[in-house]
Amino acid sequence: MSLDFKHIELTSFTPYAGKFAGYRIRKGKLNLDLRYEVEGKKLKGENKVFLEQFTLGERVDSPDATRLPVRLAIALLKDRNGNIDLDIPVKGNLDDPKFSIGRVILRVFMNLIAKAVMSPFKLLGALAGGGGSETFEAVEFEPGSAALGPDAIAGLGQLSKALADRPALHLEIEQLPDAARDSSALAQKRFEEILAQAMTDDDRRTTTSPLQLPPTAYAALVERAHARRSARSRSRRRRRSAGAEPRRTRPPLRPKRSGSRAWSSSYDSRRW
Repeated sequence: MSLDFKHIELTSFTPYAGKFAGYRIRKGKLNLDLRYEVEGKKLKGENKVFLEQFTLGERVDSPDATRLPVRLAIALLKDRNGNIDLDIPVKGNLDDPKFSIGRVILRVFMNLIAKAVMSPFKLLGALAGGGGSETFEAVEFEPGSAALGPDAIAGLGQLSKALADRPALHLEIEQLPDAARDSSALAQKRFEEILAQAMTDDDRRTTTSPLQLPPTAYAALVERAHARRSARSRSRRRRRSAGAEPRRTRPPLRPKRSGSRAWSSSYDSRRW
């Protein structure tokens, strides 16, 4: 059985929305493309749901209402035109006196809202065409590096597309550095740079990386790099000693002329 409904007033669902979502529906149109199969008293259906300009109204006090941030979920689901396009499956027993297509659809919709709030980045990944496998919850960098990998670049492109289609959403980015891993990686990188500077022409003909040298050549390279660093350090100390200015001393403390017992210094603190 196939049914199509166009431009149904969403305000007619306000009793359900107030009970389960905790909000009235201020405006919106509902378009349904329904495909149902009935086996005995069991109904199974696929619903193509398209909500035009779906907007919540005032809050309603209901003991059955969800405590989830419904407005956030709506913002996640809406596109740049204020519409929501969903695929909602429906199952039910036709003998159940409480069975209602509208109620079932609304409950499935509420479950979708719960998933959107619990895993917003996973939902954005699915809506951006990533199949929901990309969560976008974090972008990882290699320790000691600010360069993005191919996977991170592709993921950020999909996230950018999803956010561009949802102007009501605002993304906050928080840095979570790993100081221990970054420090270790940066120290290793600097060590390799020092070794590379000390490589001879014979070393470079063997390999471009100092870490790939044979053990004997690598040991000689480390000693040579250490000797160069030590020589440079001694040279800098000699230059500083030769060009050092005589150290200025502070004038002695003397009592104030006002007769106060407090002591003060006659030097100008701005010079120090």
